This record gives sequence, C-alpha cells and structure tokens, in this order.
Amino acid sequence: MKRRTVEVRRVGADDIDLVILLAERARGADGAERGPVHAVVSAPRERVEAVLARPDVEVHVALADDGPVGVVVLRLGDLLGLTGGAAVHVDQLYVHPAWRHRGVARQLLAAAVCSAERVGAEEVACVVPPGGREVQRFFARLGFAPLVTLRVVAAGRLRARLAGDHEDGRRRVALDQLVARRRRQLAVPAGTPGADPVGAAATVGLPVAVGAAGAVAARPGLQPVPGARLSAAGRRAAGR
Repeated sequence: MKRRTVEVRRVGADDIDLVILLAERARGADGAERGPVHAVVSAPRERVEAVLARPDVEVHVALADDGPVGVVVLRLGDLLGLTGGAAVHVDQLYVHPAWRHRGVARQLLAAAVCSAERVGAEEVACVVPPGGREVQRFFARLGFAPLVTLRVVAAGRLRARLAGDHEDGRRRVALDQLVARRRRQLAVPAGTPGADPVGAAATVGLPVAVGAAGAVAARPGLQPVPGARLSAAGRRAAGR
C-alpha cells in the first residue's frame, strides 16, 4: 500500500479559505471536542485575516492529497516577558483525527523549529490543554518540560471580582475598627465620664444586667450603674 504523503507549508491572509476548510473538517470530525481551531468557523472572517497578516504570527498547514489535515499557529516573542529570551510559542497545534499517529504533528513542530532557528530564538514553548494525558505525554517525549500554568479569565469578570474583594476588605477593616473601639471602651471604668458600657457590652455580646428604673451593669458581676439606661438596641440585646 502506498504511503500517503503530507506537505507542510506556511500560509497567509490569502489562504484563509484553506484554514476555514480545516476548521470545518475539524468540527465535523471531533464531535464534542472543542478547541481554538474549531472557533475559527464561527469567528468573523476579518478577524482571521487580521491574525494571518500579523508579522509576529506564523500559520503552517499540513496538506495531504485531499486537502488540509493539520495546522500549527506560531507566535514569535519573549519567553516570559521581561525575564525570558526570544522564543517561538506554539499557540495551537491540531491534527485531524484520521491523520493522527502518522507523524503529522512532528512535521508541524519541525516548522516551529525552523522558525526558531530563522529568528534566533533559543526555545520553543507550547500551550498544552489541561487534562489531555495523551497530548501531555506526546510533548514530554519530545523534551518539553513544565514551565508555568496559564489561566484565563474575562476582563469584565476579573474587574467585578476585584471590586467585590475591595468592598469585602473595607467592611472587614471597618468591623475590626469597631471591635477595637468597643474593647477600648470596655477597658474604661464604668463611672468614668464619657464611657458607654451598655453599647460596648452589647456590641461584643457581654451579658447586661438590668436593675431598678432601667439602671444597668455593663460588665458581668457589677451592680447596676445608676443613671445609665438602655437604648433600644441595648434593650434588645438584654432580652436575648
């Protein structure tokens, strides 16, 4: 049986129909499986053309006799921002299910190596989907080692969470300040002018003794303080 050959070549904005054709085949073949390549079908054509035309992005397609069977999307840039050297990032690597385990992925990665050598990049980095054991083993066999974990969140959702955490932090600070103030008030002798034994006791949950004519004792074991009377909040606390 004659071995079917695959050719890998770089494509540009003029080859957008080729990329879309591969995405349509991928969507029909993978069923429930979803990935960045599948999103090309629903993405605006202008957006895909803009990506293909970017100078820092390279797209290489694996072509068989019956059309495209795989694609690799490369991005040229630093490995880790300010601290890393130049690198080629494999942002997307896809092979049609009918062509897997035939060396197509290796041919596409060979294109990544050629790009790295051309631009003087010392390393090749790859984005690997979480939970893909077979994919993880594939890259590990080729020498790829774990470096960082990439997590993604929508900008609007992150802003909302940050705002919520800020409000929670403000409420916690206000509560801590209130508790500290009430504790300082409890440390003041009951007969000291300006002391508020009832409010302080009720705030921190201490028992309040109610005496004749509404006189109260703010601390356990003390006699009712003449002249001190329960507010509405104090009466509610005393009745618990």
